[in-house]
Amino acid sequence: MAGHVPKDALTIKDVTQAELKLSQVEKIKLINDEIKALQDYCNNLGLSKNDLSSSAKPLQDLLWSQKMKGRFRFLVYLAIIVAICSIAYKQPHIQKSCHFWARKAQISILSYWDWTKLYDNDCLVANPSFVNEGDAITEADCAVCKKYSVKKVRNITTKSLNKYFLTKDRPVVVVDVTKDWPANEKFSVQFIRELYNNNSALKDVKPCSFRSSDESIKSLDDVWVAIDQNEYADAVWENCEGPPTKALRAFHSRIEILPMSCEGSSTNWVLVSKGKNQDQPILFDEFRTTGILFTQITGKGEIELEPHEACGKICKKQKVTLNPGQTAPYILPQTKGVICCRFSYLYREALATFISTAFRHGNHWHLNDISSECFL
Repeated sequence: MAGHVPKDALTIKDVTQAELKLSQVEKIKLINDEIKALQDYCNNLGLSKNDLSSSAKPLQDLLWSQKMKGRFRFLVYLAIIVAICSIAYKQPHIQKSCHFWARKAQISILSYWDWTKLYDNDCLVANPSFVNEGDAITEADCAVCKKYSVKKVRNITTKSLNKYFLTKDRPVVVVDVTKDWPANEKFSVQFIRELYNNNSALKDVKPCSFRSSDESIKSLDDVWVAIDQNEYADAVWENCEGPPTKALRAFHSRIEILPMSCEGSSTNWVLVSKGKNQDQPILFDEFRTTGILFTQITGKGEIELEPHEACGKICKKQKVTLNPGQTAPYILPQTKGVICCRFSYLYREALATFISTAFRHGNHWHLNDISSECFL
C-alpha cells in the first residue's frame, strides 16, 4: 500500500546533546554502527550490491569531491611554502643560518648514525654489475683466447655463428655473405668521392665523427685533396643521421646470417685509402654500440686484434687480412668476457674502400647497465 512504512523501518533522528559530547573515537564508532545497521536493513529488504552502490553514489561523489578539494588545497599550500622558502633561502643571512643549523643537526645525528660513510661514497645506490676497468679481466679469463686463432668461415649458419662466435666474443671472418651487395659492383674511392659531392643527402651533411692517421686531414675535402696529391692518404668517418645513412644503405643490406638477437643500427662508417699504410693503423675504440660489422669492399686491409694487457703473456695478437667481400663481426670490449679489446685496421692495397655497420647483440644488452658504477 502506498505510503506504507514497514514496522522495522529505520528512522532518521536528530543528533542528541549526548551524541555531540562524545569523543572523536566514540563518534566514529557510532557512525560505523549505524552504517552496519543500514546495510543489514537493506540486505533484509533483498537489495543487491548494485542497488546499494547506486543509492550510495551521490554520497560517494560528495566524499570524492571533498577529498580532491583537500588534495588540491594541500598542493596549493605546499607550492606557496616552497616558493616562500626558495625566495627566503636566496637571502645571504638566511642561507648562512640554514647551513649552520643543518651542520648542527648533522653533528647531533652522528651519535646515533654515522652518516659520514654515506657522504664519502661515490654512489647513493651502487651498481652491483659494475667492475673497474683494471679489474674487468684477470688471467683466469684469458683461457678464452689462449689457443684461439681468428677463423675464416663460409656457408656458416645463423645458429653456428651465434653459438660458437658471437655469444663467446670470438672474432671471425665470414667470406661469403655480401655477394649481393650493390657496393661490390659500384664502390671505389672515386665513386664515393662523387657520391659525397653530388648526392643531396650527403654533400651538405657533416660526418658525426671523422678521423685519419694523418693529422693534417680533418675533413672530407682534405681527404680528396690528399688522394690527388699524396702517395698515401686515409680517412674513416661516421654517418649517424637519417638521410646520409639511408643514402648509403642503398649499397649494402643487412647480413642475413646475423641472429634475431642482433638488432641493426642505422649508423654506418666509410673508410677510404690510397697507398699502403705500414705504420699508422686506425684504432677503433669509440663506437657507441655493442657490435660492428667490418666489410672490405675493394682492395685489401689487415685487421689486428690486441688482447687485454692482463692477457698479454698468454694470448697473442691476431692479424687477419680482409679481402674484398669479407666481413668481420666484432663484439666491442665492454664486458668481462671480451678479451680482444683493441681493434685496429691497416690498409694494404692502393685505393681500398671499406664499410662498417653497427648492431646490438642480445647477449650484451646489459652493456649500458654495467658501464656506469652508480644507479644514483
